Amino acid sequence: MAEANESAAGWTGWPGPPVTAPQRRGGITALALWSPANGVGLRGMEFLNIDDFSAVEALAAEAEAGGSISTWGVDVSGTLFTEMRDSDPNAALRESALPTLLTYTGHEGILSDTTQAETIAAVESLPDGRVVLEPFAEGNHNYLSEDAATAAALDKALRETTVAFLVEYLK
Repeated sequence: MAEANESAAGWTGWPGPPVTAPQRRGGITALALWSPANGVGLRGMEFLNIDDFSAVEALAAEAEAGGSISTWGVDVSGTLFTEMRDSDPNAALRESALPTLLTYTGHEGILSDTTQAETIAAVESLPDGRVVLEPFAEGNHNYLSEDAATAAALDKALRETTVAFLVEYLK
């Protein structure tokens, strides 16, 4: 198997949207996004309470007023919410024009259909955008399943899909 240039790889994750990478493009060659919360503005934080977005807005107001809040077992700064208000991750993706792999599962649960559809459209608009959904249809947001065999298959598919993509673009 071919190998990717490790010095060209960078990893990011929560807190902070994965697509902060194109905003700080410096040396980034390609992106691999696994179930990103790419909503515009605070919609990028919808996973904090997918059932009641007003609760996300209330968390943001509390964090911005008090400097931080504790949610999901971590302290989240008010600055993150302030910066999220002005964010448009999918616009940043389109502007970056980077080769991008996007995966979503069939049972995201914590991300709206709108977020997923808008992100898929953004990636599909890229010259080297690749959307891969089918191998992950039985997984939850974390690419897991209660069935051990399904979970193992999801893990294998995610790894193989990502490695193949990165090897192609990080040579």
